[in-house]
This record gives sequence, C-alpha cells and structure tokens, in this order.
Amino acid sequence: MEYVYQISRKVYVTYFQIVTLITLAICSGVAGAQSATNIQVSSAVQQSSVTRLGINLGDQDYYDSGQMVKNLVFDNPGFEPMVWRSILTCGSSTANTCVDNNQYSPEPAGFWTGGTYEVVSGASAGATGTIVSSAAVSSCYGCGQTITFDKNLSLAHNDNVIVRNTFPGNAQAGWWTSTSGGGTITTDTTDLSPETPGKQAVSMNAAGQGQSVNLTSWFDSMQNMSFIQLNGTFQVTFRAKATGGSNSMNVTVARLMAGLPSYINQTVTLTNAWKDYTLTFTAAETGSALGPVELSFTASGANVLLDDVALQQTNSDPTNTTAFRDDVVNALKSLKPGVIRMMASYAELGADIPDQLAVPFARYREGYNTGGTEVDSIPYGIHELLQLCAAVGADPWITIPTATTPQEMTDLVEYLTGNGSDPYSASRIARGQTAPWTSVFNKIHIELGNETWNGVFLGEYMTYPAYPDWANQVFGAARQTSGYEPSKFDLVLSGIAATPGYNSALLTYSTQHDSIDIAPYLLYSANNDTVNGLFQSLFAEPEMFNTSGGEVYKNMQAAATASTPTKVNVYEVNLGTVLGSITQTELNQLTPSVGAGVAVADHMLQMMGLGVSVQNMFALPQYEFGRTDGSMVKLWGTVVDMGTTNRKRPQFLAEQLANTAVFGDMLQTQQTGANPTWNEPLSSDNVQLNGAHEIQSFAFTNGTQSSVVLFNLTVGTSLPVTFSGPNAPTGTVQVGRLTSANITDNNETANNVQIVNSTLTGFNPSSQYVLPPYSMTVLTWGGGTETTTPTAAAPTFSQAAGSYTGSIPVAISDATSGAAIYYTTDGSTPTTSSAKYSSAITLSATTTLKAIAVASGYTNSAVSSVSYTITAATTSQSSPTATPAITPGTGNYGASQAVTISDTTSGATIYYTTDGSTPTTSSTVYKGSFTATVPGTIKAIAVAAGHTASTVASAVYSLEGIATPTFSPAGGTYTTGQKVTITDTTSGVTLYYTTNGTTPSASSTQYTGPITVGSSETIKAIAVYSVDPSSVATATYTIGSPSPTINYPNGFSAAKVNLNVSALFSGTALQLTKNTAGQIGTGWYTTPVSVSGFTTDFTFRDTNASGDGLTFTLQNAPKGLWAFGGNGSALGYQGITKSVAVKFDLENGSGTNPSTTGVYVNGASPVASSVDMSSAGINFHSGDIFKAHIVYSGTTLTLTVTDTVTAATFTKQFTVNIPSTVGANTAYAGFTGSTGARTATQQILSWTYTTN
Repeated sequence: MEYVYQISRKVYVTYFQIVTLITLAICSGVAGAQSATNIQVSSAVQQSSVTRLGINLGDQDYYDSGQMVKNLVFDNPGFEPMVWRSILTCGSSTANTCVDNNQYSPEPAGFWTGGTYEVVSGASAGATGTIVSSAAVSSCYGCGQTITFDKNLSLAHNDNVIVRNTFPGNAQAGWWTSTSGGGTITTDTTDLSPETPGKQAVSMNAAGQGQSVNLTSWFDSMQNMSFIQLNGTFQVTFRAKATGGSNSMNVTVARLMAGLPSYINQTVTLTNAWKDYTLTFTAAETGSALGPVELSFTASGANVLLDDVALQQTNSDPTNTTAFRDDVVNALKSLKPGVIRMMASYAELGADIPDQLAVPFARYREGYNTGGTEVDSIPYGIHELLQLCAAVGADPWITIPTATTPQEMTDLVEYLTGNGSDPYSASRIARGQTAPWTSVFNKIHIELGNETWNGVFLGEYMTYPAYPDWANQVFGAARQTSGYEPSKFDLVLSGIAATPGYNSALLTYSTQHDSIDIAPYLLYSANNDTVNGLFQSLFAEPEMFNTSGGEVYKNMQAAATASTPTKVNVYEVNLGTVLGSITQTELNQLTPSVGAGVAVADHMLQMMGLGVSVQNMFALPQYEFGRTDGSMVKLWGTVVDMGTTNRKRPQFLAEQLANTAVFGDMLQTQQTGANPTWNEPLSSDNVQLNGAHEIQSFAFTNGTQSSVVLFNLTVGTSLPVTFSGPNAPTGTVQVGRLTSANITDNNETANNVQIVNSTLTGFNPSSQYVLPPYSMTVLTWGGGTETTTPTAAAPTFSQAAGSYTGSIPVAISDATSGAAIYYTTDGSTPTTSSAKYSSAITLSATTTLKAIAVASGYTNSAVSSVSYTITAATTSQSSPTATPAITPGTGNYGASQAVTISDTTSGATIYYTTDGSTPTTSSTVYKGSFTATVPGTIKAIAVAAGHTASTVASAVYSLEGIATPTFSPAGGTYTTGQKVTITDTTSGVTLYYTTNGTTPSASSTQYTGPITVGSSETIKAIAVYSVDPSSVATATYTIGSPSPTINYPNGFSAAKVNLNVSALFSGTALQLTKNTAGQIGTGWYTTPVSVSGFTTDFTFRDTNASGDGLTFTLQNAPKGLWAFGGNGSALGYQGITKSVAVKFDLENGSGTNPSTTGVYVNGASPVASSVDMSSAGINFHSGDIFKAHIVYSGTTLTLTVTDTVTAATFTKQFTVNIPSTVGANTAYAGFTGSTGARTATQQILSWTYTTN
C-alpha cells in the first residue's frame, strides 16, 4: 500500500484534455458512424424540491480519518463517570423478574443492581421503579441475565424493559495509565474546580518516596500511517491542583518518531488551589511524520488532581467556529451535502439526550450494548453537529437512542425551538446560539434508533409492535411540545431495506412518523469473478433495485400504501462487500475504485428519481474494515484522510460531482435511439437483470440554472449521446467529469482519480457528445423552464382488488402532503365535483372504485382504479370461518422458517400473504408448507362455503442475531481420527463448511451429517438464513503431533503481526523497545488464537539492559490489535483490560536488578506478587538468549524459563482462568514491553503457539 502509484495529476488533466478533443471531433462529424442515444430533457417534473445527497459523519476515534474534532485528546477529556442504558427483551419472566434473551452477555452479577427501569411494551407498559438485583447469564439456552424488580409486573415473552444504571469512578477511562513504587490513580468527586462543568476529577497519588503515576492519551496511532500532521501553533490546556508532595507535574507532548524531539517536556509547578494552565508549542510536520502522538501527564513525588484536558490548534481558520478540525469542515464544504447524519455506533448510540446536549467536559461515557460492560469515550454532541451543519450548509439528521423517553424528546424539541424560557433552550442560548435551530435549517431529521431490527445492536434492539408503539409515544411527545412545527421536522422510523414486508408491518402500527428509512447497500458479496464481471454486475445492481420488483421499489410501494403518509429515506448506502471469496488483491481493486464511485452515485440518483427523499452515503471517515475472513476492505470511509494528504475516495468525488447538479426540481428524461442495454446473468451477489441500460440520465432545473447527469455504465465502450427537448443543454456548458484510465484506479496512495472540469462554448445538443466508459458526466448551463407543474401521487386503496363475501371497508390514502382525494363508486372518472374522501368507505356490492388526488401546486394525479366483486352474506353464511392457525407463531428467529397454516372449519380454503399485506381471495392459496423469510409477516384468512370469511391471522417473525455454529468434539489435538458434528442454536439455519481453512460461504459444502477427520485439518462453518451469515466458527483438528497456530521458529516476518508505538522489526526480531527512555512497544498476532489450552515457546533477549521489562499477553481489550499500556514499570501492559499477562521483568519497579516473573490480569500493575528467579540463576541483564516455555491446561499455567547459554532453569505454576478473564475462548496473543528512566533493547527472537 506504500505509494505504488506515481502518476501525477498533470498527466490526468492531459488525459481528459485528449478526451475532450476526441469529443469535439466527434461532435464535428469526424466520427459519426456509431449510433447515438438521444436524451430528451422535458419540462415535466419527476420529483420536486430535491435534496442534495448527504453523508454520515460516523464515529470519532483516535487512529484514522475518524479524528475529526479539534480537541485531539477527546476520548474522555473531563474524566467523567459512566452510565449504561439498555433495552432488554424478556425471553421469560416471573412476577417480578425478566430474563433477557441475550444469553451471551458478559455483564456480571450486580451490574444493574440499584438502577432504574421502565417497562415500554406489553401489559405493564409505563411501569417504573428500582432494580433490586441482577444475576449474570446462566447456562440454559436463551437464558440471559435475570433482572429482579421492586414490584410485581405483568411481563410476557418479548416484552421490552429499559434499564439504566450509573457507574461513578474510573475517571482514567480512555487514558493509558502506569504506576510505580506504590503510586495510585483514583477518582475524586468532592474536590473539584469551581470552573468545571463536570462531576469528577482524576487523582494522581504519588507523593511517597519513589512513587510515580502517569496518564497518557494517544492519537494518530495507526501503524505506518498518519492521518493528522501537526503543523502550526497548538495549546495544551488543563485544570490542576497540587494536594501533596512536590507540587509539580510533568507534561509531555511528542510524536514517537525517531529523530523527532518532544514538542513539550515541561515540569509545571502547581498550587494548592485549582488553577487553569495553558502550555503552547509549535510544530512543522509536512506529511512525512509517522508514529503515534502522546500527551502525557506524570506525577512523581506529588499528589495531583487533574481535569478538563484539551490539545488543539490555535492558529486554525478563524471562520471555523465549530468543534471540528479545519480539514474536516473543508472536506464537507467541498462535498456540499444536503444532510449530515449523526450516528456513531460506539459512543453516541447509547448517549441519552441530556448527555448529548451537555458541554464536552460534562459529558459522561454512556453504553447501551448488553454485549459490553465498558465504554471509554464520549461522543461529539448534538450542539456540535448542528454547528457543523450550519457552517457547511446542510440539514442535520440526528439519530437518537431507541431508549429515548418521551420526556427526553420533549427536552430535545425545546432545545431546538425554544426561546430560553425552558432549561434546554436556555442552555442553547448560553452556548451562543440565540435563534432557534429551526430558523437555521430547512428541516431537522430525527431518527429513533439505528437498525432497531438488527440483533447486532443488542440493547437498542426492538421490533414491532413494540418499536412502532414506542415511536408513537416518543414522536407524539415531540408533536405535543410547544414550538414544534411539522414542516421543520422529519420524524424517522428505523426500517430495513431487504424486507419490505417488515416495513409494511411497522407502518401498520405507527401513526406519528413522517418517514421510514432503509439502507440499500450494493455488492454485499463478491467472489473470484473477473474484474470486468464484478463491475458489470455492480453497474446492473442499482437498476435492479430501483425498478419494478426491486428492493427499493418494493419499499416505496410499502410506504405508498401506509395509512399514515410516509416518505422513504436512505440512512446509509455504499458498497457493503463483507462476504464472498474475493481475494485481498481484488478487494483493493474493487471497493475504493472509480468504478465503485460511479456505481454508488448512479444508485443514489436512481433512488432520487423513484422518490426517495433524503439519502446519506456511509460514511465520511473510516480507513478500512476487517472482514470475518481476515481480509481488510477499504470501507466505509469516503476519504483516505483529512489532514495529511486530504485525498478523497471516488465515492466522495462522485457525490461531490452529483451535488453540483442536484438543485431545484428533478425533470423527466427519456432515452431513445441506440439506448444500448445488456443482459446481466445471475451473479454471486444475486444480481440478475435483463435489459440493463448502459446509459442513465438525470436532469434538474431551478429556473435559472439547469443540469444533466450522465452515466456510461460499460466497462470498456465509449457511447455517444445527443439531446433534445425544451431543457436540452445548449450554449455555454460547464462540464464536470469523473473517470480514469482504468476502472480499478483509486486514490489510496496518490490522486489518480479526480473530477476534471472544462467549459464548452456553442454547445449543440443535436451533435454527438461522447461519454467515456465507466464515467459520470455533469453538464450545467444557465436557464431552464418548467412548463408542467409536479403531479400529485396517485391514491392507493387499503383493500386489494378481488372477491369478498360481505361488506368491506376501504380506506384511500395519498403520498402527496395535503392532497384532497375525490372518488366515484360507479366506474366513472372522478373530478373535483365528485365525492370528497374523508373516512373509510363501506362497500357491500360489486363496485369499481376510482379516485384522484388534488393538491395546491400540483397537477391532479392519475386516476387510480380498483374493482371488488362482493357476494352478499346470507343467513346461512352468517357464521364466520374459523381463524387460521399459523405455525410457528410470532417470535424472534434467526433464519427462514418453514410455515404451516391450518384451519378447523371443514372444507376451508386458506389464502395468505408474506409481505404483511391483508390477504384476500385473490391472494396465494395455501397448498402446503412453505418457507418464510425472517424478518417478515405472514397473514392468512380462511374461506368456506356457507360461512363468511375468517378474521385475519398474523404471525410476525422478528430478526435476532444468528448464533455462531459449534463443533463437537471441539478443535484440538487427537491421536486418532474424529467424527465432527456441527450444530447451531438458531433454528432453521443452513450450515455450510470448509475443511481447507478457507472462509465458508453459501457456495461451500452444505452440512448434512458428521464429518470424518482423518488427518490434521481446519474446519470453518457458518450458519446462513436467506443471504445473511453468522460469524465464522473455526475448529482446528490436529491428528498426531499438532502444528503451531503461530509459527515463527526462526524469526519474524511482518506477516500477521500488528505493531504499535515503538515496536518494529529489526531483521528477523520483533523489537519492543530500544535503548531509549520512556518507550512502549506491543506486537499482536492479527488472528485471535484459542486460549482454552495451549503451549507456547518463544526466545527473547535484553541487551544494554537496566529496565523495565516485557510480557507475553493474551487480551480482548476494546482496542484489540492497537492495545498498549503504560511505560516504565507498567511494561507496556498496565491498562489493557480483559487480559492475562506473564511478565519477564528486569527490575520489578524497584530500581534494583532482580529478574522476576508473575501472572497479572485485566491490566493490573505488573509489580505486586512478583516471583524472583535470581536464585535459580536467571539473570535477564546478562544479554543471554532466554527461552520461555508456557503450557496452559485447565486453569493451570506452567512457566519454564531457561537460559540457553548457562542452561539455568526456573519453573513455576500459576492458577488462572484465562477464557473467563479475557471473556472468550479466543484472544489476541502477543508481547508488550516498555522502558522508563532505565532502558533496554528488548527483542523477541522466535515464537510458536500451539493449541492443546
């Protein structure tokens, strides 16, 4: 990935100049043999008042393009406490308990004890109180943690309860810590600065002789890459107070790069009263600086209180008054998004409204996921988002937690609209925003929850009917708040693209929303096809999605038939290539390519033409994403970085180019002439479309300016076009074009793909204009007319056409806001003189019902017509047919279900639907068991001679996470062959597996019975329903002598080892530290290894050794492959949570020279309970090579250390439950090391790791 492409921008400008010359030559008739496609640009409005394409802002982080805010140490700058709020789904219950259905929750006993609860669905909805106790998960299937309430409740299966608890303390969360000599780090909640808005400060306690404590925050820490360059004047600001000892503290700012001095290394004298401090430095990094940047506070011989820390540039753009860095703001200004969506799935998704409205130094850390116990970061807030949107000229989209209460929603609307008479609008005014935010923006979008159907977000998960019922309460509270203006808000339900029937069911219950959202990602799965084949399939997929029968088209239909007028928005869209057997090389060619950018922009404009209101690309930041097969895909960020090179990926450039054309109203275009198409065969991503169009066209006008957007969706053919119609381009035309020399070109290492702009004078619409292959072209020019006003949407009817027995009620609705509906029942064409619709019409005889919609500013709609054949009920028919029984019934399932329907009325015929619509006698006749997709809704009626039709039966199948398959016997070393069975706890899934170590897919071998393993092999398996897979399960079976999982017997290569901070490869050695003070180094094997039982051997050497030492560590810390702890006696380990470490210490934090070992857990200081090996002749200061041999079995860890020169040996056994400590049966394995005032060059020379 290191700067492979060296083609300059100048070369590409020249390339496009050549293309322009060719185009002009063809327009002059030099090459007129090829038949052209004529694009007629009419005056008819296809969609009125369109919105520019938007973007997701994504998560703030500390290591890649997600470093967006000005404060570069933003994780937990105010040292605030933690709050946890989750939505539990009761799998079972008693009078006063709820057993949550997340059986994998790691939350310990007592986690919720003392917290509060509110029941939000079921018979006890509205009940609130205190949690008496909580018990951890038990071993039975589906048995999650048990919550005991302070009163008896009437809870039933699948009822939802919001639980909340506070966790004061742990002020150092989000900071790396180290202590030595008995120093400690604690939390102070009483002695606070009078200027702080927060509730905690961190206390650094090191006044004793030889004591020292350190707090460090890191940023720009991705290995071998930089996303921010420090270039300008910077300030470190903090509040501090001395409470004992030397009354001083050392502050350091440094980029850990060889040859680069510290920017600050200053001892600050403190007073015994709180005081604000500012330290200033200048930096001149110009693009080549690599290595993480640290801000470090060290107290030695002193007790110090510290609070409210920031590190940010002071000479940035004075017009940028937002909380976001200049490069971020400038990137967004160049994109010109119509909307910016705030949804950060880590810190923000759990943060309640008061937290999101608080100033950053008062913002507490808040989690939501029942699969976690700690969040170390705070989110950027709603106020910061709104400031950014105002600066960029975009409308805001705020995703609030599903658990947001009606009162919180009231508070939010008051903050957005109030005049200062309430606390929340007063806080807005106090922060400098006097005018209501509703006066700043055209519309504010508020979405209740992110993917509330998705079992990945356990703790936010809620399905129907509970979710839409809860949305009615929350959105209803917004509508009842003083200052709420319906035209200024868009209240958004969380929907799913893949299952329109699920959305229909949501809309059946919901009444208070304005819109529902979907995320129609492209290319979920890619396999080893040809490059051209991959792109041709990708180019066909948008048209497949957006035409009749396609995914987006069906969702538009679902919204159009809802009883509440409903718009469709897109909350996320991009490529979603997380599945398939595609290689890493092919992934690098595909996802960040110019071809991908063209495809996504085409998809978004096709959706706009279909009527999708608001769309948000996913996302602005994120360098890459780790797939389950171990490969890294360049998703989902649309920038490479925002600071070092400011390179943009083609998805960004395509949206940027589109937004130059999207304004006013979208006009209809019609393509005639050549209008070439192709037939796309069935692809591995289930794309199949006959007659896919090679050219797509879109037109816009606002009366003074007009534009056309053109796509050539071929992989290698230039296509000529001409124009006609009242809004055809003419005269002086501005051209913007996105393409490149190769369809796989990208900007990962150089600006190979760029928008090239030019001007064409005297443009003749009837002359041929050539579109290069895989290109996007925008033409803009002055003028434009709209001779046709927009047309109102055609009305829709609640009952489908068909035959009915007895009278039926028919409701009529229309998607055009404010439209009046006129109808007739005699088959005549309705006019405004016909009956005006006001409520459902009861029909008792055969009728043809016709209706039109009329709205101000719109042409009357087309006539909608439906015919009903109604047989009058007679006395002998007065008895209704029994209601059908659907099996299985309503519930949570992880896969498609085999459905049977029965009825007790003799001779009854059953009719059913699978999309949530009401069945009629024109629906599908039930003939036997069928497969239903999850999530989805089955509805059925029964009709029998001599009876009226039955009432409608319904079964709602909701999505839960798909369990990972399990193997029996488990992977391991065996002396004989084994028969392996694969099972999965999610019912109805299909299992697929491989035996060669490759990642399985739905194309792999289907599991039908035990697998015979006669020789060493790795089995991998997935569970699949529809196209959605579980996580990959892996079991390695060694028959005979086991082979190492990790195998570096003769030294290291860079493959599969992730290095952090000062770690590097020195020849074939993994060097953790060199002979330099204050270093930290870690190296992690990039694939988690089994920790249930293992043997590991490694050799190491310390040269020029005085301190401090190294560890062998197994960990599942939140920072994963990027985890590292403190320096000095922390050994690079202290602070790494969910971990077990075996240390090899040069001084044990004492300044003396014993060689010690010990086992430490959960990032504890590796000093106490040390075992001195000196009496056995072990001396790490000798410079000899030492071999460590570690065997773990049961809960016993046996360590043997051998000096390979003197043969001195030391053996010690320790008791530790590694899987329980790290929270799983697998973990990252690797090494940590550090130096302090004393130093050493510490190297790992060889390493093998074998599971037992």
